[in-house]
Amino acid sequence: MLNSPTDLRDLPRRSGETWQLVVLPLSGMRVRADGKLIEPIACFIVEVRTRLAISVQIGEPGRPEHELACAAMVAGCLKREIRYVPGTLQVRDPELAALIRPALASARGMQVELVESLSAVDELVEDFMRDMVPPPSPGWLDAPDMTLSRLTGFAEAAAMMFKAAPWQHLANEDLIQIESPRPPVEAMRCASVMGAGGDAFGLSFFSSRQEFDGLIRRDEPEKITARDSMIGMTFNDAEDLPPGDAELWLTEQLPLARENAHPLLMRYPGKGGFERLDGSAVTFVEGLCRALAQTTEEQIDSGRWELPVQTSEDEGQVTYVLSIPSLIDAMRGIKPKSSPAMFDRRTSDAAMLAIELLMDQRRARSVDEMNAILARELRGKVPQLPPPSTPLDRAQWLCFEAFEYRGRRRIQLARQALQICPDVADAYCLLAEQRAFDPVAANDLFRQGVEAGRRALGEGPFNDPEFRFWGHIRSRPYMRARQGFAETLRALGRKKEAADEFMAMLVLNPNDNQGVRYQLAPLLLEQNRLDELDALLSGDDFRDDASAEWAYVRALLAYRRAADSPNARSELRGAIDCNPHVPKYLLGRTPLPPSPPPLYSPGDEREAIIVASSQKALWEQTPNSLDWLGKCKRQVNQAAKQKKRRRKR
Repeated sequence: MLNSPTDLRDLPRRSGETWQLVVLPLSGMRVRADGKLIEPIACFIVEVRTRLAISVQIGEPGRPEHELACAAMVAGCLKREIRYVPGTLQVRDPELAALIRPALASARGMQVELVESLSAVDELVEDFMRDMVPPPSPGWLDAPDMTLSRLTGFAEAAAMMFKAAPWQHLANEDLIQIESPRPPVEAMRCASVMGAGGDAFGLSFFSSRQEFDGLIRRDEPEKITARDSMIGMTFNDAEDLPPGDAELWLTEQLPLARENAHPLLMRYPGKGGFERLDGSAVTFVEGLCRALAQTTEEQIDSGRWELPVQTSEDEGQVTYVLSIPSLIDAMRGIKPKSSPAMFDRRTSDAAMLAIELLMDQRRARSVDEMNAILARELRGKVPQLPPPSTPLDRAQWLCFEAFEYRGRRRIQLARQALQICPDVADAYCLLAEQRAFDPVAANDLFRQGVEAGRRALGEGPFNDPEFRFWGHIRSRPYMRARQGFAETLRALGRKKEAADEFMAMLVLNPNDNQGVRYQLAPLLLEQNRLDELDALLSGDDFRDDASAEWAYVRALLAYRRAADSPNARSELRGAIDCNPHVPKYLLGRTPLPPSPPPLYSPGDEREAIIVASSQKALWEQTPNSLDWLGKCKRQVNQAAKQKKRRRKR
């Protein structure tokens, strides 16, 4: 770190060269420092004749300007391509000039000159601010027909909704149709409550059910195209708000549900940026928030309900008529259309169990007999489960049906299943998945699912070392509950317990059809349980795993064992060959999306996102590993270019 002007004493002086220096606040720009967003100050230094930027140094507000100026001078003069001091340094602030003259006295013969105009450095600052600082954004009260009264009513209603937490009853897939009143913006005819997944809380608005279905059925719904224009209300930390919003809440003493729940209502054009909504739209959302805050589970389960509310515009009561079309369809027996993005792999268990029961009934004794039965009795049709013969079967059949739905219908069917039989583990899993925003509650539900699954199976399978818990359809609900239990232990920070659970699952299911080894390996690495990880990676069951997830874990383990050893380099090159996209996400050159994609193919970008999301913290926690990764990636790229050139010859 170069921070002392004495570092300049041995540098030569170019008497004919003039630099200009200015220190000023970067108004409108915010950067994160020590977990907080600050508006920094900066020092800019430019060579007058060439307009070359010598140095740009960022500092925290309140730092003495002359200290930042000296640090910028030292950094600029000692650049590899410079290594000298100018003949003259021009500044226009008399106080700054007086302070830096003695501080820079070690620079041989350099003159600090006080001038009125700094055209060269002003030009650099103008370009920097244009490129780096976003233009001022419109405030809440800048929108048409927006008043402080409307904003106060909206803030109060948003706080009410946040406290009511409708996401504990509704999933993102439960599109709410606002039948009345008519929205002031056509794009707000429908709304989805966000928060069940625990990532973002608030409301998303849509013009129609068709638009909503088209979005959620995408392989990557988080990607908004240039044609998309989204309206949303989210709850945010103060530091993540547009400039001025948090201050407005503070000065006007507007209601907040809690400190990190500032409501933000915006339109997000597909082209980027955001726009404020006008007063009538804000009041419409106010009324919707009040209605949702008062909505009960019984009303939701009815599929359609009405609620009178009073908004800030004092126009008397306004009745909001809300419905969930997909829930109404489900209660009428209309099942949703399937899509790859929405497919739940658990639905296939019903068909497999139907085949298993059919073979038991027909007493099939060989593969040939099984094929003959399938050809004769099914004739290419999807096998159907027979009528349930026990309460447990009735409950499990309802869970199979629930897997075909998303949202509230799943919860209804899971609760019905538990009323029939308390030993159906899948019902607890469905309820736990709806509580992703509350890992404590989800963990307890998964725990109950594990206990229920064990009761349903009895102790026989657990005393049989040859029993394969994933090979038998009826034991899969237990394994699913146990995986959810382990995952929520990890989310709660109980990582040793989580790792032990995953390891116990591998004993019950050595083939690891659930892929828990990919969750276990990072946990072992994080806890420095390197011998156990080594045994997992090199064991008979998984040593031939060719996935990118496994390859990058192998490489990092090898680096932790012996740093930049030949074996570690070999493992890393193998990982890069397996998926070359992972390094740019681990190195931060490409930011990770908020959530990993649901689908991927080996070697593609989506797999790289999944791998990097899982391992990024581990690489960052391993000293010098990212530098090593970057160096090796450059070498691989250079080797590939040389090979390509040789082929052209």
